[in-house]
Amino acid sequence: MAAIELATHARQLGLNLCLSLYEQAAYGGGSGVSPATIASHAWLHLLGSFYVKSQPEVTTQLQQSTKRLQELAPNAFSYPPAFTVDMVGDLADFFEPLGVWYKPVADRVGRALLARWGMRLPANATLLRISDASIDVRLLARCLMHEARRLGVQLIRRGIENLELRGDTIHALWLSDGERIDVARGDQVVLACGASIRPLLATVGIHVEGLQVFGSQLLGADLGIPALFTAIGSVSIVPHDETGCGLVNVVGNANRRPLSDEETRRPSPDPVISTRLKVF
Repeated sequence: MAAIELATHARQLGLNLCLSLYEQAAYGGGSGVSPATIASHAWLHLLGSFYVKSQPEVTTQLQQSTKRLQELAPNAFSYPPAFTVDMVGDLADFFEPLGVWYKPVADRVGRALLARWGMRLPANATLLRISDASIDVRLLARCLMHEARRLGVQLIRRGIENLELRGDTIHALWLSDGERIDVARGDQVVLACGASIRPLLATVGIHVEGLQVFGSQLLGADLGIPALFTAIGSVSIVPHDETGCGLVNVVGNANRRPLSDEETRRPSPDPVISTRLKVF
């Protein structure tokens, strides 16, 4: 997306940019465990309802960025029923001024729906219908690759393993196959944030305050209905058919944890979280 937006703006301004995108893992949706791939929860927060109370600025940014994704890859998204739980009756105060669509579900219907999944709606809580989507990440990646090529971006399936500095300027890139790419005067290097960015910066002694990598994990569950869910015990429930196990429980923000650089290179499940989630 960074390359697509740069190329798009350059065309609008009449600039002739030569853009090369170095990425080893994510083309076509990726196959590893650390990039945002089919191993992710594949949930698109269209209107930012998941972030609205604590991060209103993220909500408004998501409304813009998800609209752009839908323009570039409309067929990569599907729209199953999506729900959230209003625990204390205050979500409307956040949803309405930020333009987040919602509709309360009748209490009897909501409780019956959750009971079917072995869950219980807390006392005085309300089930709300919201607008979200799920992503076919492989189809999304193919669409973005096609758009990048259309804009003249050169896609290079090799990762950057190391940086070479001269003073405080990147002078060269060392690729995963050992090739050295010179950075000429006037060239600009854009480092997009991902799971490997912090170790990459550390190789040349660069530390960005507050830059963290977080991990969550997936557990299989067959709930019998394609739906999106959030806010019950920090568990999100989203469609995910890649493993053949139907729907998947996703550990939400309350259970995610920061990863060390070593854990980022070799992520592994947290058995404590796995055990806790079985309760649901």
